[in-house]
Amino acid sequence: MGSDKQMDSKSTAKLFKTRVSQHLEGVETPSSSASSSISSSSRQPLAACKLRAKEQNATVVASLRSSRAVLDVLTQLEGRMDSQDRQIRELQAANRELQAATSELQAAQQATNRELQAANSAQQATNRELQATNRELQAEHRELRGRVDMLASQSAAHGLVLLRYVADLVHQKLEQRFDSGEDSRPPDMQYSVWLAALQARHPQYFEQHHLDAPAIQLLHKGRGTLFHAGNLAAHQPPQAHADAALADAVREQLAWNTLWAFVNSPER
Repeated sequence: MGSDKQMDSKSTAKLFKTRVSQHLEGVETPSSSASSSISSSSRQPLAACKLRAKEQNATVVASLRSSRAVLDVLTQLEGRMDSQDRQIRELQAANRELQAATSELQAAQQATNRELQAANSAQQATNRELQATNRELQAEHRELRGRVDMLASQSAAHGLVLLRYVADLVHQKLEQRFDSGEDSRPPDMQYSVWLAALQARHPQYFEQHHLDAPAIQLLHKGRGTLFHAGNLAAHQPPQAHADAALADAVREQLAWNTLWAFVNSPER
C-alpha cells in the first residue's frame, strides 16, 4: 500500500517536472512574441518600445529563474523518492527474510514439541513398567521376608537344640566322672539337686573348671530349661553348627563358653 502511494507521488513529480521543462523551453525562445509586440506598436516612439521590450525581458528572465529553481527542487525531490524506493525495497526484502525465519522457527518449535510429546509418552510407558516391576519386587520381597522369618525361627529352634547338645555333653561328662558311690545320682533325684550336692562335696573340682552358679544354672533339667523331655539331645549336629550356636549364645550368656571348655578339657 505504501509502495503504491510512493509510486503515484513519484509519477506526479515526474509529470510536473516534464511540464516545467517544457515551459522553460518555451520561455527561453521569446523572440516571436517580442517581434509581434514590436510590430504591433511600430507606430509608438522607439524609446517607449525599447523600454517595453526591456520590461518584458526582465519578466521572462524572472520567470525563467523561478522555473529553474522549481526544476532543481523537483530534481532533488525525485532523488529523495528514488532513495526512499530503495529503502522500501530493502525493508520488503528484510521483511520476507524475517517471515521465512519465523516460519522456520515455528516449524522447528513444532518438531521439538512433537519430540517432547513422544519422549513424554515413552517416559510414561517406562514409569508404568517400573511401577509394575516395583509391585512385583515388593511381592517377592514380602515372600522372601516371610521365608527369612521362617528360617530365623527355625534357626532359633535349631540353636536351642545345639545348646542342649552342649549341655548334654556336660551331663555325660559329669555322670562319667561321678558315677560311683555316693556321687552317683539316684534315678529319683532331680538333676539340679544332684548338681548342688556334687558342688558341695567337690568344690575344688568345680572351681578348677570354673563351673560357677551361672554355668550350673544352664545344666538344670525340667520345665523352663533346655530339657523339657529328657536329657538326650535330638541329634548330634556337626561341630561347625555347634560352634556357630555357641558364638551366638555367648553374646547373651558367657557361661556357655565355660561349659564348652569343660566338655573339651582333659580329665584330671
